[in-house]
Amino acid sequence: MIVGVWPDGRIGTIRGNRRGNSEFGGVVHRENGSQPVETNREPREAKYARLLERVMELFRTGVPAVDVDELLETIRFMEAANASRSTGNMIPLESEPLP
Repeated sequence: MIVGVWPDGRIGTIRGNRRGNSEFGGVVHRENGSQPVETNREPREAKYARLLERVMELFRTGVPAVDVDELLETIRFMEAANASRSTGNMIPLESEPLP
């Protein structure tokens, strides 16, 4: 289980299974309700193809599909989760990537 708490009050959680169910999906909870995120509607190959289309769009236009600050925040979150898994400690999300 990974839990991230941001200074503006947002909370993000990720929970995985080590055995058994290999389904992937999510739920977005907001003030006015929750919405499931369906990820298994299309085969994995189609998802990969869409990812490659976005990468090629970046190479053609120079405009990323995701805001760079949002991307860096996501990478910092994953780095902190990995550091926490290694040490067992809570890791603050810093403004710079973790070593």
